[in-house]
Amino acid sequence: LKLKLPSPPKAAIFPSTMDRFLRIITKSVAIVAAGLALQAYLRKEPARILGGVEKEQKEKNEQKEKAQASSSRASEELDLSSVTFEGKPPRYCKRVLAETKQLLSAEGLAQAEDSGCNFSLRDKESLSKWLVQLRNLNPEGKLAKALKKFNLEPCIDLEFILPDTFPMSPPFVRLVYPELQGPFVFTSGAICFELLTEKGWPSGMQLQAVAMSIQGFLDQAAVTVKGVGNRKTKTVKNYTEEGARKGHSQIASWHRNGDESTYSSQKLAS
Repeated sequence: LKLKLPSPPKAAIFPSTMDRFLRIITKSVAIVAAGLALQAYLRKEPARILGGVEKEQKEKNEQKEKAQASSSRASEELDLSSVTFEGKPPRYCKRVLAETKQLLSAEGLAQAEDSGCNFSLRDKESLSKWLVQLRNLNPEGKLAKALKKFNLEPCIDLEFILPDTFPMSPPFVRLVYPELQGPFVFTSGAICFELLTEKGWPSGMQLQAVAMSIQGFLDQAAVTVKGVGNRKTKTVKNYTEEGARKGHSQIASWHRNGDESTYSSQKLAS
């Protein structure tokens, strides 16, 4: 007797094949849908995405360029072979040399970029004169808006002159450009700031910190621009060292005597 076993019904094989087929179709549809969604997103905001990448790359390039420029400038500025310190006391020489090396080192130049207070040496024999530019003004402040109104660079130029008694005495600081007006600013370019007087001067304070303090002081003292002077040479006719020293003598006297009542009329007195 021969028994013929029935073959498995096709239905037993079909579901398994169909399941695999459906899974493949489902995955394919999901991948296509994701691709279409990504394309739509990229079409909608390509500028923002690409702009962010470009901005990040630009910032990296700028940082690299700044570091290279600082390193190059530091090597040039730190050539102090012409320094003589003729007639200067030892305390002055030691402190000023240390300050100069710090200000003009790669680290010091990078710090200047961050703080917005840039120092340029003007006297390479005794290291006593510096041009200081204040560039980190509050963009929403009265002073920055006034500079913009006069179509001026957002920067205040100062001159620092270190006396032989430095650091026991403060640096002499005067405005150079542009012409400013307001509380605590003399028409001669002198600045009424206790930090710059014998009474308020801390001998351990570094020049970079002095510049940052003046920057904040001018930013908050309701100071504005009075005139542009000579744009080409960046000078103001009535801003002279002699006139500023005269004004500074008055300021020092007021602070020494504690006569605060004269502060309100100091601009006229200069």
